[in-house]
Amino acid sequence: MLRHLLRLCFLPVIALLPTAVFAETPAVAWLLTAEIGPVFSFRNDVRVPGEGGTRFELDRLTGEGPEVLGRFAVERTNGRHGLRAVYQPLRTDGVGRLLETTDFAGAQFSPTEGTRGRYRFDTWRITYRYLWQDQEAFRLWVGATGLVRDAEISLRQSSTRARDGNVGFVPLLHALADWTLTPTWRVQVEADALAAPQGRAIDLGVRSVHALDDRWAVSINLRTLEGGADNDSVYTFGWFGSATLGLSRSF
Repeated sequence: MLRHLLRLCFLPVIALLPTAVFAETPAVAWLLTAEIGPVFSFRNDVRVPGEGGTRFELDRLTGEGPEVLGRFAVERTNGRHGLRAVYQPLRTDGVGRLLETTDFAGAQFSPTEGTRGRYRFDTWRITYRYLWQDQEAFRLWVGATGLVRDAEISLRQSSTRARDGNVGFVPLLHALADWTLTPTWRVQVEADALAAPQGRAIDLGVRSVHALDDRWAVSINLRTLEGGADNDSVYTFGWFGSATLGLSRSF
């Protein structure tokens, strides 16, 4: 039920992408944030290699969730300039049956017995952003994110095993919109996104932040990650959604 509610939440959220963002006020010099909560798989289609492999739904093996998602960020703000580093590991694991004989990463897997599938998509990000608009109750930051992904897909069936791993760099555009509703409540919308003929990446989040005092804050976060690549080496497109609780400490 929660998975379907998240899907309904994320569809209108994606429509807000042109104005998306996530940030803290310029007065905050350092900010540490940790988030944790369930993540669900809405889609995870794979074909390895991209030419010659068999396309299959990996989430038939790993399941649709929930799994546990953690997200950890450190930010530094100096006037209109901001830097942020983020680490976000994403893992799914499960056993299911393939719909047909599947060629994956040089091995062949049968649909007549269970297959264990594992998916890993860990990301490290560095973001620079500039405070473009600074109004009384609204701030808009724009910038760029450098993302390093460490991804891996593996299948195992009896004595047959195969894996495909990839480490790469992805440049993304960044935006963060921050509305102050009351002295203690804020709403933020954030996006790292870019599209090209070879693939796309969209990481979009909406969160409600409540300040406990001048140092500590808690938040409720909805986030969706969608994208993939289509080339001779690999075809992979996934869509994930999460709902996390966050705790922040400023210095």
